[in-house]
Amino acid sequence: MPRLLCYALLAAMLLVSPSILADVHLYEPLGLARDSMGWSISELYELADDPGSTLGLLVGAPFFDGLGLDRGRVHFWFGGTDLTLRADLILTGQFDENFGFAVNRVGDVNDDGFDDFAVGAPRYSLSGLNNGRVYVYSGGPNVGTLMEILEGEEPVTGFVGSQFGYSVWAAGDFNGDGIDDLIVGAPYANAPGLEQGAALVYYGHNGGPSRIPDLILTGEIAGDHFGWSVCEAGNFFGGGEDAVVVGAPSHPQRGIQAGAAYVFRGGTPLFPPNPDHDAKLVSNAVSAAYGHFGFVVRNAHRWSGDGYDDIAVGVPNYFDDNPPVRTPGRVELFFGGTSPDAITDRAVDGEIQDDYFGYSLDGVWDVQGSGQDDLVIGAPGHDLDGFDAGKAYLYLGGSSATDASDLVPIYAAGVQPGSLPGDFYGAMVSGAGDFDGDGQGDLVVGAPLGNIQNNVEAGYTHLLDTSGTVTPTFLMDWSSAWARDGRVHLEFSLAAGVNEVSWLTVRRKILVAADPVSPPFTVYEGPARNGSASLRIEDDRWLLEDRPTPLPANGSLVYDLDFLMADGQVIPLHDLAGPTAPPVALRPELLPPHPNPFNPQTIVSFRAPAGVESVCRVVDMRGWHVATLYSGRASGHWQEAHWNGRTDDGRAAPAGIYLVQVISGAMSDTRRVVLTK
Repeated sequence: MPRLLCYALLAAMLLVSPSILADVHLYEPLGLARDSMGWSISELYELADDPGSTLGLLVGAPFFDGLGLDRGRVHFWFGGTDLTLRADLILTGQFDENFGFAVNRVGDVNDDGFDDFAVGAPRYSLSGLNNGRVYVYSGGPNVGTLMEILEGEEPVTGFVGSQFGYSVWAAGDFNGDGIDDLIVGAPYANAPGLEQGAALVYYGHNGGPSRIPDLILTGEIAGDHFGWSVCEAGNFFGGGEDAVVVGAPSHPQRGIQAGAAYVFRGGTPLFPPNPDHDAKLVSNAVSAAYGHFGFVVRNAHRWSGDGYDDIAVGVPNYFDDNPPVRTPGRVELFFGGTSPDAITDRAVDGEIQDDYFGYSLDGVWDVQGSGQDDLVIGAPGHDLDGFDAGKAYLYLGGSSATDASDLVPIYAAGVQPGSLPGDFYGAMVSGAGDFDGDGQGDLVVGAPLGNIQNNVEAGYTHLLDTSGTVTPTFLMDWSSAWARDGRVHLEFSLAAGVNEVSWLTVRRKILVAADPVSPPFTVYEGPARNGSASLRIEDDRWLLEDRPTPLPANGSLVYDLDFLMADGQVIPLHDLAGPTAPPVALRPELLPPHPNPFNPQTIVSFRAPAGVESVCRVVDMRGWHVATLYSGRASGHWQEAHWNGRTDDGRAAPAGIYLVQVISGAMSDTRRVVLTK
């Protein structure tokens, strides 16, 4: 079997103008070997069919194991210019189903105005091995809410082992009822012939898509693998109906495994779509055999600039005979129109042998601001930076050029230094809508076999934004909370590993109306490792404890963190918000005085119900009064008093055991303290 299909079944440094693209790497900090994060990628719009309203980015890791082999995961990041390394939402599949093998936006299939998405899990097995299933999720404000599960066990002969969910995509409004639909590929479906393949269309409705397919499309010949790739094709036929395109990369019409792509015109409620294809696309290359034309099919949007949607088809195993170059790969474009033909309008080949140029591709929304949509193309087998290091390219909208010298190259920067060989960078490429909000389209490249920071081949995703303002956040998350005893618990995690931080300094500031009321207090200063009573590190979580002094009225806490990295770099993170107002006392409470035993002074922290006349005092073991430390209406919050070992009249109290009391009405609390001489 060709290396290309073996890969499929197992399934910042840019040499372009820096004003055009900047880059950010996204990956799972605790990623495991074989996660293959970046295997599937999709943008998700906030509003349906509006690439300028990007809600975020979806990235699949279908070989994530977790608590079960090949469960799979999908990571979601909200769009914007500040990104945490850890995803904002993580969805995890079931045992051995490869959840996330395919992930894509599917339009507004529940008719609520927001773009939704679907996740393919083609190896899900219930009544039959690898029947597959698809999970459909809501977008918008309820992003990630499960809407429907579509099963690959519909009563269609031969769907056992079909790998339903191998591909999934939006189908536009395929039946013309005003609600978006979706299409699912099942390339190993055995009806009517062995591995002939199928693609199933599900119509959207108010509340969600149909649970059973409304239309089943099938391949022509056994072994076609029809449904390997599916995609919406917009107004390719120039009418008011939306179309879909389905790839069959093993179709033999122009040679063994030459491949084909089929385009189906949508319909209307009065004239519903039918299962017969309206156009059949094949490669115009001289050597078509084993090219796998249709390995990936995509809507190239308005690439030609004529107002009609175009179709791009990947031919990643293309073999060039003149001069002979082994499998450089190829992409062919077919322009839409009122009477589109099946003749290739543009074709561009890969640079060198074994590039597998066209293994992935996607239409992207106007990256350069030219007014025309562009095409991003992956070549994961590119070897110049190391065997299978990979590369990606931009094919600019409307270009008349047909050779690789006119492609805009996108090189892998790598997450772990020296990890480029074997990254398979470009195995998946995708548009990212207007991720950074600058009015131009952004794009993403996946490297599912790339090393991440802990030197594990878990895969990573390379986000390229046109504004250059998207930056990864060193501090991944931060939380602070009061404990009942008046301490503050701080917890955070970092994009960097613990072994990358040498020294940590944490200072606390007390503010009133945004102004500091005292010099910063050092909560912790020392090595970035366990061993201090106030600092603990558990897995990737940093935990600190602070015991602040009582806050003044309207006071608040903020913290400054300074990290000295192992490479000598200092990373300051200042003015991190402390907890909100501390809890208010419901009864009088005392903390253990400190130091204890003491000489010459100890600190007493207490609190009592707000507005209640309260007393904090010291008595001897006989109960005789020694000293008053506080008298007045309590604040309800922790307050601090000091005892210097003297009585109210200024005499030194004898050494011994004393009791500290806080009394509020009929309630009280007591602690022992020892005065030494």
